Amino acid sequence: MKEGLKVLIPKGQALPFTITQDSKSANSGGNNSMTASCELYYGETDDLSNCKKFNIPLVLNNLPNLKEGEVKFKVVVTLNESGEISVNFVCVNTKSGQNGKFQSKDLIEYHNS
Repeated sequence: MKEGLKVLIPKGQALPFTITQDSKSANSGGNNSMTASCELYYGETDDLSNCKKFNIPLVLNNLPNLKEGEVKFKVVVTLNESGEISVNFVCVNTKSGQNGKFQSKDLIEYHNS
């Protein structure tokens, strides 16, 4: 994606939390189709090389061959109190999408109220 790394859920965010992020294609692909992937990382830095990647393979295939920025995507990410992150990755143009989940208690830091 053209926009690069974005912080979707900041450290200290009250849970459950859901965010919707819009994005667009960086190029048009070829042969009347395009593939786009959604990769999510976590860590306490904005340096991608020091972050861990979630094992949530989300790939959309056979997307329209349009000009740069014309293929639109929507990503909805939810993190709940038990450490489950769920992701919905959709191409707005074709209405095709994929869902994925990842569970890890390491994503949650509990505080006494």
